[in-house]
Amino acid sequence: MSAAYKAGVAVGIFVGIIVFVILFKIVNKDKSYKTRYDEKQEAVRGRGYKYGFFTMLFYSFILIFLAAFDIAIPMTQEVAQFTGIVLGGLVMASYDIWNDAYMGLNTSAKGFAVFSVVVSIINFLSAFSAIFEGRMYKDGILQLSFANLLCGILFIFIGAELLLKSLKDKKEEEED
Repeated sequence: MSAAYKAGVAVGIFVGIIVFVILFKIVNKDKSYKTRYDEKQEAVRGRGYKYGFFTMLFYSFILIFLAAFDIAIPMTQEVAQFTGIVLGGLVMASYDIWNDAYMGLNTSAKGFAVFSVVVSIINFLSAFSAIFEGRMYKDGILQLSFANLLCGILFIFIGAELLLKSLKDKKEEEED
């Protein structure tokens, strides 16, 4: 891996964090960087983090098992690790969404929807660029740019789950 590539990855992560912080402030109704949750939400979020952690742990054990038996997986180590992070994040977010603890008390649903769409578009553009330029695969191995595709898919799943949960809640309200 060249020094320029490593520098690009580092800059990309740094810029991603800055964009995330700026967009996060936009998502909160009170323009705060911190999202507020009530006690019930905090308890649910704790369980969500626990389930996400155990998902990542289980996934890591699978990677260790595959490595111990010299079973090659068609992705770089970075992609393999990032996939575990995405899976853990998806489990945590899904649990929180279906248990009414994903959106904070000061979170704007509309702002979060915009945030999700922006994050998905940026990541899909980067992923599709890598696909069209032949950077997604190298010698049959998924490269780090696959992480962008995973991020885009993650936010599509979260957005879809939020929409389904909202529709379910509205239907239940109409029935009452």
